[in-house]
Amino acid sequence: MKAFAPAAVHDAHANLSIANMDFAEFAAMALAGPEGILRPER
Repeated sequence: MKAFAPAAVHDAHANLSIANMDFAEFAAMALAGPEGILRPER
């Protein structure tokens, strides 16, 4: 499962809109976590 925590949506939107990252990179980051959820960095 690939999901975004609500707090991570802004970062994903900003990076996708300027083509800094693509969705596959965000999906890989989400899958790297134990829950499969992309969370913002602290």
